[in-house]
Amino acid sequence: MHRARTCVLAADGALEGMSEHLLLAVRWIMGVPAGLKLNDHLDFCLGNLCILGVETYLVVYHWVQPLLPVILVCVAVSGAFGLTVMLSALSDLLSLAMLHIKLFYTLAARWHGVQTKALTSLRRLFRGKKRNILRARIDACDYSLDQLLLGTLLFTLLVFLFPTTFVYYLLFFLLHAAVGVVQNIARLAVALINYCPLFAVLLRLMDPGHLPGGVRLELLPFPASNSHSASFDAKREAWEHKRRGSGDEE
Repeated sequence: MHRARTCVLAADGALEGMSEHLLLAVRWIMGVPAGLKLNDHLDFCLGNLCILGVETYLVVYHWVQPLLPVILVCVAVSGAFGLTVMLSALSDLLSLAMLHIKLFYTLAARWHGVQTKALTSLRRLFRGKKRNILRARIDACDYSLDQLLLGTLLFTLLVFLFPTTFVYYLLFFLLHAAVGVVQNIARLAVALINYCPLFAVLLRLMDPGHLPGGVRLELLPFPASNSHSASFDAKREAWEHKRRGSGDEE
């Protein structure tokens, strides 16, 4: 029980510390991060949404915190089925604990992708081109003055808002990548344990006499058996006698 309580306190401290550092990073971005001048209104809106999401995550965590000892005990008991099962359970538990990071990264990546595609399309507008969806190619196009004016306004708006959204995308991308590195290390350990012949390697190092040293092939003469020779002679004499009898009848 003492070890379980220690693990619970360590996990509790790690999650709360991570949430506090995330809030500090978001508040730092809401200021003037690295001397960048961001859009104040959009930065304030995105920052408050991120803070609200982190605080909601902390409230939900405090609700399920009494179940944390039970979860850790279940993970420890899963070790009876092998180390790979325990590592897989820890990886799934990490994914569940970092669910808010995954959600923030998904939303930021989706918005970043939409904004990048819009900027690419508007860049083609200034070149007098457009994408032909049916033929999957870039064709020339004559735009009217109103279309060019509207495209210029939208392009200017997206260009000035792009640094603000990109900073939030970069933050959650780095956090998501860090979580992915830890999970990939766990998957690599599971793959090595499953496919690496650990028993054979340890046996080779500790007691190589139990393993075969190699294979040697040697060609031996086939011994002629007397019974086989006698049977072959009898069959040959019967065949010759039969052939002679057929010759006499002719």
